[in-house]
Amino acid sequence: MTPRACLRRRWLLGVLGAVLVGGCTAGPGGGTRTGPGAGPVDPCAPGYTQLLELLQDESRLDGLLLIKSVPPATRDLVERIARTAGRGARELRSLMAVAPAVTPGDSRLPEVEVRIRALTRGWTTQRLLSSSGAALEQALLVCQIEATETVRALCEALRREEASPQRVRALVRLRDAFAGLEASLRARLAESCGEGASVVGLNRSGVRRGPATDVPG
Repeated sequence: MTPRACLRRRWLLGVLGAVLVGGCTAGPGGGTRTGPGAGPVDPCAPGYTQLLELLQDESRLDGLLLIKSVPPATRDLVERIARTAGRGARELRSLMAVAPAVTPGDSRLPEVEVRIRALTRGWTTQRLLSSSGAALEQALLVCQIEATETVRALCEALRREEASPQRVRALVRLRDAFAGLEASLRARLAESCGEGASVVGLNRSGVRRGPATDVPG
């Protein structure tokens, strides 16, 4: 492998690690540490920071298709997620200056939370990179279900605090778009696991916990 090919592969692996487990660690994987003496911050700024970081990661999701093979239906979902995240991130950034302006920056994560997410990211990335076939597809789908849930939750939480009507409308559009993507991911996961599989009853590794009838509504 040429040096250029090696650099490209390392870049792709970095993208894969950042994107695939963004939702598997209860939010964006990185985050800024917050010390005990941190000053006041706009109450919406940390949420926008986390949301924009996650959308940026998700917008690069289709990069994994260069090094990993998944069925066409899942490939289509990956490409849709990347496009939707990219559009959403661009729209939100364009609205940050709308009064009352918001300046994203510090995600206000405690240091221990940053470390936990980094460890979880590494373990999950290693598992995903060593998987192939149905196991890889199902693990990817589970991670992306969690990522879309996180985007929806961030959008809804920010919407409830947001004072700008323009940003509220953008957040609602993004929330609803990711709700549709989540539904498609769940349907694809059920199809991949076989008839009668419980998507709600799947754990982070895509292992079925039990029949759908055992899961509370």
